[in-house]
Amino acid sequence: MDLQVAPLELKPSYTLNMGQCFNWKKIVGPNEDENWIGVINRTPYLIKQAHETTLYLNLQNKERNLNDSLIRDYFQLGINMQHLGEEFSNSCVRFSSLYRYLQGIRILRQDPWECLISFICSSNNNIKRISQMLAKLREKYGVYIGKLNSFDGIFEWNSEGNRAELSLSSSYCCDSGKEDVTNSPPRLKSIPTTFQTTPKQKQLINSQSIAGDSQPEVMTPHSRGGNDDLVEVDSKANESIVVLYAFPTVESIASATEADLRSIGMGYRAKYLIRTAQMVRDMGGEQWLHSLRLKSREEVQNELLKLPGEYSVVMMTGL
Repeated sequence: MDLQVAPLELKPSYTLNMGQCFNWKKIVGPNEDENWIGVINRTPYLIKQAHETTLYLNLQNKERNLNDSLIRDYFQLGINMQHLGEEFSNSCVRFSSLYRYLQGIRILRQDPWECLISFICSSNNNIKRISQMLAKLREKYGVYIGKLNSFDGIFEWNSEGNRAELSLSSSYCCDSGKEDVTNSPPRLKSIPTTFQTTPKQKQLINSQSIAGDSQPEVMTPHSRGGNDDLVEVDSKANESIVVLYAFPTVESIASATEADLRSIGMGYRAKYLIRTAQMVRDMGGEQWLHSLRLKSREEVQNELLKLPGEYSVVMMTGL
């Protein structure tokens, strides 16, 4: 399905790969085109950046593709970025000089609970390892959604206890916005998401220890680098299979033990994750976080400041 949005308004390759979210996997299509697979509110999507627009596919129910309100809200497509960019450019010389390189980037309206936990994991960390930590968190505490075999283009999931499949060979999004009804599978190729790093950053990443985790008293979401006990995974293993999980619920993290979270690489953040989840649960859970969207900016700040750590205000971008 076609979102009918120009690349100047949305470029998934920029927006999903800049470090504001960590739940999308890049895969390459039959014509070396860029695709992204991920989960939004427990719904798996395949997103394709076409030449003139952005296309998407609901991987569990093709009929639901007729209702794109969820994905449009996720990308905040109701906001005209061209007008906003011009307004910012007129008031900031620095922004004006950079704006032409930034067109297509959007701030996502993520699930506030997932956004909050992501920012806790971002403390004293880098994008590669944040992504790995959150992937481990989903795998251990999240609900299995399904898996894509990128070699034969089959997405498999459990539907009411039964195994179901969707062949992308008959549902694959093409540049025209129409479905490809050919019998040959798209042969999608899963690739590790790569990020540009400086030599110093590479040295930090390579020298990070999987033990001897330090424990600073103050968490700062803007910090990147440092030691942790996350075990690096082989990004080339099982590249043809992409497994998707829903993000863990508040209760699943609140009831976890610090030892269990440390065993999957959360490090000193483990206790912050548990304390935050317990506080969110006591204040009303995910429903409480969503209710903050209806409050004023000052009210939201006051509520979030009740949570442990300085990262609480930063996650306002998820609201």
